[in-house]
Amino acid sequence: MRRLGYYLTLITLLATALAISAVAQGPRGTAPAGPMLWNVYLPSGFFPAAPSRRVASFTPSNDITVTRIEAHAINGSRDSATVSSPCTVNQSIRVSSGTAQYTQILASANPAEDGSASTDSGPISIAFAAGTRIDMFILAGVPTSCSVSSVNVAVQYRTR
Repeated sequence: MRRLGYYLTLITLLATALAISAVAQGPRGTAPAGPMLWNVYLPSGFFPAAPSRRVASFTPSNDITVTRIEAHAINGSRDSATVSSPCTVNQSIRVSSGTAQYTQILASANPAEDGSASTDSGPISIAFAAGTRIDMFILAGVPTSCSVSSVNVAVQYRTR
């Protein structure tokens, strides 16, 4: 009798866990209704003197469309050799599969707002195929002493 109670409890817990899992994932074959987010944090000192550096990768299991890229830096793009000089060419973030790509220039430091900077692509529509690796790169600025620090990048996307 005791063993039967144990098995019934175990079966109930397992059924509950499966039901919760099914609810969390939604019905089979359906995509989430709203946008999803690929978030990457780039700490200080993570920016290249070389032309580019891969900083993150993501391989979607469904076809997706990137709809917006936003970045916020604690210290916006500036020439770190002179501290106060702007860069001739600011650093950029590139999201690319090798075929499809989008490049977003990082904003210059804003002294009126504590040196931080925000960048927003606005609405975009860049298609990426399922199973294709998507890479995020940081592209160097000019001069190579240009830097930003502590950047949070948010890539919004939808499944197709």
